[in-house]
Amino acid sequence: MSNCELQDLSDWCAQQLSRATADPKSPFRWPVLCSATEDNIGGRVVVLRQFNPEERRLVFYTDFRSEKCGDIRSNPKVECVFFDRRPMIQLRVSGSAELQTDGDLWNNHYERIADANWQDYAFLPAPGSVTQSPKNIRNFKDLAAENFCLVVVSILKIDWLSLSRDGHRRALLDWSKSDGEHTWLVP
Repeated sequence: MSNCELQDLSDWCAQQLSRATADPKSPFRWPVLCSATEDNIGGRVVVLRQFNPEERRLVFYTDFRSEKCGDIRSNPKVECVFFDRRPMIQLRVSGSAELQTDGDLWNNHYERIADANWQDYAFLPAPGSVTQSPKNIRNFKDLAAENFCLVVVSILKIDWLSLSRDGHRRALLDWSKSDGEHTWLVP
């Protein structure tokens, strides 16, 4: 990415995000999803499950009862921070999040959940609840479909940063006002 045009950079970002959904070893598979409300700022590591380059849309899984869902219901603006330490590239992806608990996209993803993983959405009490002991946590298969939720992020901006001893570079890929106004920024 040393001598690239802004459109090449946009294409590269799309390729890396697409690759991350299929390659468990991709460093972009495990971003930090950040949300904020008037009373709370939260960041947590999530797994990138799908990237749709045509719609510039990211998909993550969560439990509908989680704190992040409450944050998103209050304020849909989110940021996902991706980092690959080998080339020292950071992506700060800003967008608007939507929670989906039904529909075709939800069904498609719910049907793909491995038998061993449905339990992630079937715990009692809810995620983040206080418990006296980890042994008090029970899971019920029928709760999985009720609690399984997609976080669908429509990308508005990508702030790309490359850190290098030869000189840092930074660009803003911005779709918030049009089909794309991309600019180089001072790092």
